[in-house]
Amino acid sequence: MSQISKNDWKLLCSLQEEILATACESIFQEVNKIAANREGKEHESYLGLWELLRTKDKEVIQMFDGLRKRDAIITLAIWRRNELMTEIQLAQFTPETQQAVNSILRLGERYTD
Repeated sequence: MSQISKNDWKLLCSLQEEILATACESIFQEVNKIAANREGKEHESYLGLWELLRTKDKEVIQMFDGLRKRDAIITLAIWRRNELMTEIQLAQFTPETQQAVNSILRLGERYTD
């Protein structure tokens, strides 16, 4: 896999906080769904909430902790696959980076269909 350009790396780093905020907001929406539907099943909802946060915490760690330039293309593909990064945001990257990300996404689709 080719290395990401210096400018694309800088762009990725500048988007990281926004993408993390999007991920957190998505988690809050899931938490709100559980909280809104807990009446009569409080303990079950609590356990579901605990499992959700445990799972999402692992995902957030994998996507955002220890970000390295050598893993940048994979990171972008993961953000895109998880709908954390928009097409408009991806379009800010060089055509080479976009192509690499889209190739990974297409490859992933073949294995999930």
